[in-house]
Amino acid sequence: MIGKPQEPFINWTRGNVDILKVIIEESHQRGLEVLPWFEYGLMIPRSSLLAQKHPDWLTESKEGSANTFFQDELEAKNEKNNGNLIQRWRKSAYERQVSQLAWLNPLHPEVQQLIKGLMLEVVMNYPVDGVQLDDHFGMPVELGYDPLTVKIYQQEHRGKSPPKDTHNGEWMR
Repeated sequence: MIGKPQEPFINWTRGNVDILKVIIEESHQRGLEVLPWFEYGLMIPRSSLLAQKHPDWLTESKEGSANTFFQDELEAKNEKNNGNLIQRWRKSAYERQVSQLAWLNPLHPEVQQLIKGLMLEVVMNYPVDGVQLDDHFGMPVELGYDPLTVKIYQQEHRGKSPPKDTHNGEWMR
């Protein structure tokens, strides 16, 4: 998802070794199964080549941002951790990290092809024993206000626009 096979520094420190191949070989020699985990399936760095090249693949909040989906969670953490310096620092670090993420739209056909292609590449090129999907393959209810998702919603709801209340039962289904 970063647009490069490996980061250059990682290649230099590892000597261009195919780490997944090594993990599989070493694990199978020891009777262990290998199930690659497709972590953070739809979350990508905002600065990634993929996000820059395909901004239409990203979903948005009703405010038009691709990274305000954790706002309620951040505000709750802020209220809870108001007085403790270490907790405030952690909250600040978390906010910085989250603000750098965007979500790929799982309803976008090209995003579906990308995710499928990534998994197929692994299972066709490596003798893995299965795959595990991350729990973030859906999107938060605060997202989905991008043009594609709005159009799909309108097609399914006789032209009605998505509700402003992101916790509306019909919106969350």
